[in-house]
Amino acid sequence: MPLPDSLRLRPAVEADIPALFALRKQTMEAHMRASGAQTSDDYHMAKLRKGYELAQVLEEEGRIVGLFKVDRGHDPWKVIQIHLAPALQGRGIGKALISDFIQEARQAGCDVTLNVLTQNPARALYERLGFVVTGEEGSEYVMLLRQR
Repeated sequence: MPLPDSLRLRPAVEADIPALFALRKQTMEAHMRASGAQTSDDYHMAKLRKGYELAQVLEEEGRIVGLFKVDRGHDPWKVIQIHLAPALQGRGIGKALISDFIQEARQAGCDVTLNVLTQNPARALYERLGFVVTGEEGSEYVMLLRQR
């Protein structure tokens, strides 16, 4: 499923950090609180910076509207983070990004894993895509999509 023509993915750069930090807080804070996770600025920044070299920024008309961070370096492949501006949520964009990643992993013969906050409604999307909960780490569920 292709992204709408108005959106483009590009590698994240250091100058994107302030906008991505604001987007992370906007999109994750309520789910983090509901799940009992830390919500300090230091925690948000640490999560944003972890694996930052793997991050891609989603832009619309030159504005940062999303983050997609994945790791293809180990089996299973991992969806590290996905954040979409509220205006983009519910439009199939997250599904398109993850579905394309799943297809790449399938072609490489790899399973896919991710963590999701226990109170994040995105879990329902992941389940529709075939992920199943395999464990729990603190305030997050570990989910796996077996492809072999």
